[in-house]
Amino acid sequence: MTIRSQAVGPLLQAVKASGADEVAFARRFGLPASAATAVQVELELATLRTLFVEAAAVCRAEDFGVQLALNLPRGRYGLVEYGTFSAPTLGAAVKRLVRLSALVNPGARYELDELRASWRLTQRFPPWRDGLGRHGNEFNVVAIVQMGRAVLRERWAPSRAWFSNAKPADTSALERVLGTSQLRFDADGNGIELPASLLAREVPTADAALLALMDKYAEQELAALPRGDDIVSRTAHALRDELHAGAPRISTTASRLKLSSRTLQRRLGQAGTSFAEVLESVRHQVALHYVNETNAPLAEVAFTLGYADMPSFLRAFKRWTGKRPSELRGSSLSPRA
Repeated sequence: MTIRSQAVGPLLQAVKASGADEVAFARRFGLPASAATAVQVELELATLRTLFVEAAAVCRAEDFGVQLALNLPRGRYGLVEYGTFSAPTLGAAVKRLVRLSALVNPGARYELDELRASWRLTQRFPPWRDGLGRHGNEFNVVAIVQMGRAVLRERWAPSRAWFSNAKPADTSALERVLGTSQLRFDADGNGIELPASLLAREVPTADAALLALMDKYAEQELAALPRGDDIVSRTAHALRDELHAGAPRISTTASRLKLSSRTLQRRLGQAGTSFAEVLESVRHQVALHYVNETNAPLAEVAFTLGYADMPSFLRAFKRWTGKRPSELRGSSLSPRA
């Protein structure tokens, strides 16, 4: 999937600050020489994942994503960012971010769960279960928090945060910057939970007239974005609905998408994945949700994922996480902690 990213320029500037040749580094990934100074760069989403890993290695920074987010220049996200400063409340700003998220990161999928006492904002990068990897995931979560802090002109902390990558050896920098030790890893996406009282806070620079104008232009930009097939997300969505009916078959999923099995497999191949890989990713994500977020019996989880028996589910879970569900459930942070 080809996307436009605003993170590439700052990432290459960090490579330059480390003493490395940022132009040569960019060339390794097929990026233009001007990428380091460009507001946004067009590249494959898979390339962006690799860029974060390689840049962290070059800069020898264990908390590369965190530091990159902290040093991100103001206004990098254009209309989406500036409009948040005119929203009436932080909650309205968050809703606006979700609605216009394709302008910031067209490869991501955002979900907002509005609960009575809090909201949960989750970001995913289909078809990759681990999103953009450790550094990319930490960059995105910290960048969102930093934007919200700038909007309210104060340093607030999320109630908790979660990441789809494995837990790193040292989380101290992430805890210090986010202001919470309530972190969970190997989760179904990356995200934060915010208390309702914080979301109700009024934005000091709220301006209804300016917000209306910015939203007008933002909606025009959104409408002008190329509409790709997005076959991976459509397939994943269909599979989530089919899991409870038993092991999904490509013929059934293709029929739901009004495609032939051969056409579905071909389009998934063009997107760099396959039906089996998307199914594996969906099962992994749903399994982590049930194990980490609920107390559902494991037999029920196995049935929900479409496995014929418990041993098959346990083998798959061990392959995904290196642990049994009971081990992960016992060591994971409860969402109500």
